Amino acid sequence: MTANEGGGGAGFAARTLSRLDWSYRFEFLRVVGRAYRTEARLRGIVLGRNTAFFGRPILMIHPGSSVAIGDDCVLVSNSRRCSTANLYGPVRLQTDNDTSTIAIGRGSGLNGVSIWCRSTSVVLGEQVAIGPNVTIMDSPAHALWPPENRSHYPGVELDRPVTIGDQVWVGNGALILPGATVGENSVIASRSVVTGEIPPNCLAAGIPAKVVRYLA
Repeated sequence: MTANEGGGGAGFAARTLSRLDWSYRFEFLRVVGRAYRTEARLRGIVLGRNTAFFGRPILMIHPGSSVAIGDDCVLVSNSRRCSTANLYGPVRLQTDNDTSTIAIGRGSGLNGVSIWCRSTSVVLGEQVAIGPNVTIMDSPAHALWPPENRSHYPGVELDRPVTIGDQVWVGNGALILPGATVGENSVIASRSVVTGEIPPNCLAAGIPAKVVRYLA
C-alpha cells in the first residue's frame, strides 16, 4: 500500500491538494468568470446565454465596432482550465475600426486564441473548436513593399475578412491569415498557416496549409 492509498498524512495532503486544484479549475474560475462577463458587456460585447469565461480575457474593443459571442461558448484564458496545453496568453479580442466585426457562433470554444480584426470581419461558425495559442487576423499589419513603409501602415487596403465554418477544429498554434476561409467540418492541423481557401470536410496541414485528405 502506498502513502497515497493509505491513511497517512502525506496521502491525505496529496488528496486534499488534488481536490482543491480541481475545485479551483472548475468552480472558482467559473464564479470569477461572471465578473469577466460583466466586463465584456460593459465594453460593448453582445453575449449569448451560458457563455463561460475561465480566466480574464484581453478585450480591446473599438467604440462602434461589433463583437458578438453566441450561446454556450467557452473562452479559456487560464492554463489550469485548458486540458491540452499551457496557454501562452489569455483569449484576446481586438477591433480597431467602426467597420470591424467579430462574430463567434453558438457552442464554440476558444483556448488562449488571439483574434485581431482591424477593419473587416472575423466570423466563426457554430461549434468551432479553437486549440491553444491560435492567432486569427484580418490584416497583415505592415505593407510588404516598399520596405521603408513597413513600420507605418495607416491604410486598410490589404485587410481581408476571415471566415471559419461550422464545426471546424483548429489545432494548437495555427495561424489564420487575412482572406482565409475554412469550410465546415474541416480540421486545421497544429502549427499550420492558412492563407487561402480550405474546402469543407477535409484535413489541411502545412505552411501554407493544403488539403491532406478528405474526411467525408
